[in-house]
Amino acid sequence: MQVEIADLHAEGFSPVMSGADLDLYHGDASALPAEILREQQRVDRADMLVFVFPIYWWSVPGILKGWFDRVLTLNWAYKVAADGRIQGNLRDVPVRLIATAGSDLAGFDKHGYTNAMQAQIVDGVFGFCGLKNVKLDILYQADTATPQQVEDFLQTLGHIH
Repeated sequence: MQVEIADLHAEGFSPVMSGADLDLYHGDASALPAEILREQQRVDRADMLVFVFPIYWWSVPGILKGWFDRVLTLNWAYKVAADGRIQGNLRDVPVRLIATAGSDLAGFDKHGYTNAMQAQIVDGVFGFCGLKNVKLDILYQADTATPQQVEDFLQTLGHIH
């Protein structure tokens, strides 16, 4: 198995939508910036996608949100059918979302944050693009977790392949 790691921060990925990015939403694929093409090619090569991130303000960090916004473009990640319906356009590979959170499960559930993450990220981002095998795992109270709790969490993930 070959693994390709993308560290958006270390690579200097810009999460900021530019005018060229907005043109993509109007169907002008000629405006595709090189860094976006590179990211799309990474996704095209993948047999599985694994995203590891902290949860900030009940969602993904800004750089990952910007990656979703900029990389998952019209006519590549999704398309509009002749009848006007949106259709996911990505090859359906497994997706694992591995997140860390400062709150506990009870706090997430009390406020509906677990369901919000499911609706917003699992269904709203990946499902929209045609990816159906998406699993979200959260290490709650990560900032105070003991090494044993982290190890137990990692064991629940099983083999990622």
